[in-house]
Amino acid sequence: MNLILYKSAVCPQCKVIKAKLEKKGFTFTEELDVNVMTANGVNHIPTLSVDGELITDLRTINKWINEHEVEANG
Repeated sequence: MNLILYKSAVCPQCKVIKAKLEKKGFTFTEELDVNVMTANGVNHIPTLSVDGELITDLRTINKWINEHEVEANG
């Protein structure tokens, strides 16, 4: 699973989502570059990209985190 968290360094909601992802043990990439965000269709933060599918609504991001577990390797 490829996760990218599009965020800002000063966004309080972004910090909460990042902490939740880390607490559950997800491996993800953080993207702060506005040019990269707009090139990928991101116009709202936080946005979570799950295998290329963008989740922009804060409630939906939280729901996704709560409903998913880290995939076991092997």
